[in-house]
Amino acid sequence: MSGQTNIDNCAPAFARYLEAQGDLSTASVEYLRAASCLRRGGQRADAREFESKAASCLYRSRRYEDCLRVISFPDSEFDEPVSLVLASRALMRLDRNPAALRLLDRARELSEHDPRALGEVSYLTGIAQLSAGDERAAGAWWEQTYSVDSLHRSTRIALDRLHSIPAKSPASAAVLGLIPGAGYWRAGYPAAGVTTLLTVGLSALAASIAHHRGQASFAGYMYGLSAVWYGGSVYGSYQSAGRWNAWRLNSTLDQMDY
Repeated sequence: MSGQTNIDNCAPAFARYLEAQGDLSTASVEYLRAASCLRRGGQRADAREFESKAASCLYRSRRYEDCLRVISFPDSEFDEPVSLVLASRALMRLDRNPAALRLLDRARELSEHDPRALGEVSYLTGIAQLSAGDERAAGAWWEQTYSVDSLHRSTRIALDRLHSIPAKSPASAAVLGLIPGAGYWRAGYPAAGVTTLLTVGLSALAASIAHHRGQASFAGYMYGLSAVWYGGSVYGSYQSAGRWNAWRLNSTLDQMDY
């Protein structure tokens, strides 16, 4: 009874009200105050519950660094599946996928007898692998989400979307880039391809006309400019294929809940 009284004295109800109203940043502060109150009373388990709620509020308000600081708060029970999963989500949002994968490996060990928790860990591991560009590994992990129907459906939709958008080969785009504009077209940027064809073609034409008219200095300038644009189009074709592939992955990840 005294434990319940202590919780009431720490006034977490206001934090819950703020969270329900969508004021997540202020709610996280109130949850941390409640946790601090409980820790002073020696109720670590209850305090940890409110710290987890504070971390969740910070995550949902996109304060990922603050979320990680709360989860790894000194003296807190960081080595638990819920905290590890939330920390891995925050790390992925910060593009720190290797660290996220290490935490997910640990969460998997601690959740080996909980099919639903394992499904969530597999789902997040697949997202981290896809963020790193490894589609094959992502697909393999997502196959293990069958224990959670909603996650399994989400992964099937993501894979179908990914497979519906063809990846582009940077090497092929660069080779085709030897034909002005063709590399950009291959990389999925037809407008840039047309612009490049016109730019390189017209500059080369201007150089040729100037040469035939005996305007040697202007012809040399235009030939040089045309060569620079031509070389830039080959390199740009290679880069454009990489940008296309990054967009392909990121647009898929944007559709996923993490």
